[in-house]
Amino acid sequence: MARVATARTLGGLLLPALAILIAARVLPSVHVGPGVAAAVVYVGATLCGAIGVALTLRSTDRPLVLAPIGAAVLVAAALVQGGAWLAAPVASALVALAVGLGGSIGLRVQHAGHFLPAAAMAAAADIVSVTASFGPSHAIAESPRALSLLAISFPVPGTHLAAPALGVGDLLFFALALGVARAHALSSVRVGLAGYLGVLLAGLLSAVLAAPIPALPAIGGAIVAFVPETRKVRRVDRTATTIAVGLALLALAWALVRAKMAPP
Repeated sequence: MARVATARTLGGLLLPALAILIAARVLPSVHVGPGVAAAVVYVGATLCGAIGVALTLRSTDRPLVLAPIGAAVLVAAALVQGGAWLAAPVASALVALAVGLGGSIGLRVQHAGHFLPAAAMAAAADIVSVTASFGPSHAIAESPRALSLLAISFPVPGTHLAAPALGVGDLLFFALALGVARAHALSSVRVGLAGYLGVLLAGLLSAVLAAPIPALPAIGGAIVAFVPETRKVRRVDRTATTIAVGLALLALAWALVRAKMAPP
């Protein structure tokens, strides 16, 4: 049984890399419009990340041991001046890091209702991180090199390039949600599909508005909307939950005000 579990874990980790390598062989000969190409990149990258995390977390009993492995691969990748092929090992490394950290935290959440305040706090942090000039996500987005290492990239149809689409923070939170599902016997399929729906919604809004849209609010909101257990906050946790939701709403209001005041 241990060998089977190990094989499944390796399969989950290697699946994103394999999918990206296959796409890198096939997609350069596929010529489509820019909108379709962007959709292929986004859906491809997000599916690689979501499925890789789901399969890996499902098959391992000690997810934390994967974190240093993922970190080591990312450090090695940072020392290499590679091309688009580097997207394959980076994707698997990010999945390992997300499962190791996010999954481990999710498995230790004591009550399914704790997901709601966690989602609210994550949403607030992500909104500020993406929209503020001092935010980590904003800084990463300004650096192509950082993006190539801290986001899952997918080959662009008609080219030999790969473009980033799903950041490590989104992947970590997705793994955390699946960890909560596993810890409290929630439907992992429902949690995963709801989370991925949030990912797609954030991508659609980003495409329509032609602006970076934080994905964590959409991921957390979709899971809370479609998984009732995550909304069942215990009485003792209601004050903390109210504060967390309030901070998320303040962060959203602040981001909207900044967007309106920004020069055209």
